Amino acid sequence: MADSTAGEFKAGWPTVLAAAVGACSGLTGLAFYTFGLFVKPLSEAFGWSRGQITLGMSFITLGTVISAPLAGWLIDRYGVRRIAAPSLLGLGLAYALTAQVGPALWTFYAACMGIALLGCATSPISWTRAVNLQFSRGRGLALGLTLLGSATAGVVGAPAVQMVIVDHGWRAGYMAVAGFAVLAAFPVVALLLGRGATRTSADNPTARAGMTLPEALRTPTFWMIGGAILLLITAQSGVIVHLVPLLTDRGLPRVEAAGLAGVMGAAIFISRGVIGAMLDRFSPPLVAGVSLLAPVGAAVILAVCGADRLGLLAAVILLGLGAGAEIDFLSFFTVRHFGLRAYGRIYGWLFAMFSIGNGVGAPLVGAIYDRLSYQPALWGAAVLFACGAGLFAALAWRPVWATPTSQAL
Repeated sequence: MADSTAGEFKAGWPTVLAAAVGACSGLTGLAFYTFGLFVKPLSEAFGWSRGQITLGMSFITLGTVISAPLAGWLIDRYGVRRIAAPSLLGLGLAYALTAQVGPALWTFYAACMGIALLGCATSPISWTRAVNLQFSRGRGLALGLTLLGSATAGVVGAPAVQMVIVDHGWRAGYMAVAGFAVLAAFPVVALLLGRGATRTSADNPTARAGMTLPEALRTPTFWMIGGAILLLITAQSGVIVHLVPLLTDRGLPRVEAAGLAGVMGAAIFISRGVIGAMLDRFSPPLVAGVSLLAPVGAAVILAVCGADRLGLLAAVILLGLGAGAEIDFLSFFTVRHFGLRAYGRIYGWLFAMFSIGNGVGAPLVGAIYDRLSYQPALWGAAVLFACGAGLFAALAWRPVWATPTSQAL
């Protein structure tokens, strides 16, 4: 088994590397981890409230909900590289246009919608399908390494973009994100994403195994995974997007606050590799349920620690250790329970639920802050994290599509 896993990685490392770079640039990478960095600069530039600015996440959500199922279908039919590489160019264009927004608020909302529509295939729908097609025994670790790309966006990307904003302004910050998508991510994905990972269901037996979308929709497991990801991402989006503004409100300079956000990214970076390896060796529902207790503790600590530096450090570490794992679990459990036959379409619908949480959480916390404070939102996030962890822990230990009845489908 060890030799088989090593062989998978020897053949598939270019795909893992390309998918990781794509994930770093994509909708769950720089697009997500840098959103909060622009909240205060945009507010200062145009007088928009935090609630108004973070409502932009809802427009990203709307665009993703509209486009994710279509992106999944296209990827299933034409392969990952043909769809994802052009979408990276589209994402770069969208960020270049975002750098020109203002002073009308609607221009910012239109730009957010454009980010989602033009960058629709830069989400984990693309990167995880490419990896799932090339890995089986080492799938958990391969997915974890792939999604380290998103963590890198938090560890390196967020502090780097913050420095650009401080030195050159928020418009330059958006152009930096655009430049990475076009000049770094696009060529790596176009050149290295393995052709073995981009085969369609017509010519790859592995891709034909599993359920269709209608079959998956009829299972309780689909709705448990969707419900878990919706709750978890609602909480995660609310906490992470507002993390830098929350920290600066408690007296931290902006660069130090971005540095703490980078610590969170480092925790995500560590946890994704570890959790991915654990998924290959232990009960996946148990791994998910236990690891997702970490962000529960993070939200509670943030609610009670005030400006205590040690408490803030502990909170961001715990947030990173658990909160970065949801997308890993979404990818792993989707292929585990439903197979690869309609992976793009099934994942597209589940990712739409992810996106709803992503769009609801940040503006909801912004609205709560505008009327009250961050405290009620943090306690609510702790509850949502706990409920999502419970749903993942309650998943069937046996894959749904591997049961005798589903094998006959």
